[in-house]
Amino acid sequence: MFLDLRYTMILLIFLNGCTTTVKNQPLKDPYQILLNENFFDGRDTLIDGLWLDISHDSFAAYIDYDNNKVSFYKQMNCKLHYKGSAKLGDRMGQIHFEDLDGDGVVEIMTNTSPNGNGNEWFNVYKYDNLNDSIVYAGDLTTDYTIDTLHGTIQVFHEGSWYTDVYKALYKWHGDSLILEKKIVKALKIKDQEHDDMFLDYYANSTHTRNGLKRVNHETWSDNNKKQNALWDNFFTQL
Repeated sequence: MFLDLRYTMILLIFLNGCTTTVKNQPLKDPYQILLNENFFDGRDTLIDGLWLDISHDSFAAYIDYDNNKVSFYKQMNCKLHYKGSAKLGDRMGQIHFEDLDGDGVVEIMTNTSPNGNGNEWFNVYKYDNLNDSIVYAGDLTTDYTIDTLHGTIQVFHEGSWYTDVYKALYKWHGDSLILEKKIVKALKIKDQEHDDMFLDYYANSTHTRNGLKRVNHETWSDNNKKQNALWDNFFTQL
């Protein structure tokens, strides 16, 4: 949910030992607060789209729609300090926070609104403790499952009848969320009269952001036990 601040009211609250002015909001989640300039390094205007997560470390982000940019801040001594910015991806216009690697510190995610199939696309940003900055970590799409034991995120994606169906495994390498492998079922002919498919397998031997390469391409068969096992056990074959 992204809140339009133009239709809200102002009140006082007490937040993490800091008294400040915030904008009233119809949100039931007590961990997300919208703050004004008294908390925000003396800015003289209210900031549209500012979200603060106080469940762990306090981070904030706001979207500058005029410049298609998102900026990041960290709370220290009752002030929000600038920690970096990034261009928004296509149709990105919402922000939320989630701990994606199980370290107890939330990541910041910008995302699109759901399309007609309910799918969303996410850009992920992570706090870099060594350099005291917030950096781009990677991207995801729905539906994803976090596996903190192995430091991975599992994605299963399907959409309209003509789009590819795929499974993808992401793994954390430091502050980068790397796509390690992917398996795809794709229609050979994208019409509603044919259902023959290819099965493509991708792997990332370099464990880098652009290292994913297709390593196998073959025709899919529902009766091929090897192919079915590869598809069904994709996430367990670490």
